[in-house]
Amino acid sequence: MRPSTSLRFAAAILAMAVTAGSAAAHQVWIEQEGGKASFYFGEFGHNLREISPGLLDRMPVPQAVLAGKDGTKPLTAAKGEKSIALDGAAGKGESITAAVTDYPAFERKQDDKTIRTVWTPAARFIAGFETRTPSLALDIVPTGKKVDGKVEFRVTYKGAPLPKAEVEIVALSGWGLERKTGEDGTFSTAFPWKGTYVIEVKHKDETPGKRGEESYDAASFVTSLSFATDAGLESPAAPPAAKPN
Repeated sequence: MRPSTSLRFAAAILAMAVTAGSAAAHQVWIEQEGGKASFYFGEFGHNLREISPGLLDRMPVPQAVLAGKDGTKPLTAAKGEKSIALDGAAGKGESITAAVTDYPAFERKQDDKTIRTVWTPAARFIAGFETRTPSLALDIVPTGKKVDGKVEFRVTYKGAPLPKAEVEIVALSGWGLERKTGEDGTFSTAFPWKGTYVIEVKHKDETPGKRGEESYDAASFVTSLSFATDAGLESPAAPPAAKPN
């Protein structure tokens, strides 16, 4: 027996909600290999990378910039089957930033009011722990210092230190730990394994505003900082690749 129209409609709405929720729970990050940088959408610690056709199609192409001692240079981004390719690579002392500022807004009901939230996923890749100047709305940058042998970082929001922010540090193997920033927005950590790491921070600003001509009730941000290190122990293997949504 065929499902009723109302049941089919409810199923469609549920599917849309699940897809939107999956997207919001994800992160973006940048990896660099063979002189090429790629912008990924998924969950690094679970070895999940969204693809096209699939959830990667929902991710707009980011605005990407290569920054170094000679200034900044816009990068071209092109969507592929497994990632969004960036036409540049970060050398020593340089970094790549990429931010999506036009991801479709989410709406939810709170009592009798519709709450509209805009989501800004962003990523920074660094080649080395030299100090960097924040440039993303929500950013993580190295301070160029070490504290008790640990590398120090600072989290900023709109250029100002963000205290008490919860930070998650994840290695390629899925190993991870959490930190919380101090009043000056800093935290420090060691990296026991060789390989790639992704550090993530989230922040929600419940101040109403406008994104272009679009009004919103709250702004949600998720930003990652990624890098590769040759120091440390040999890393355990990455978990099996998770099935894309």
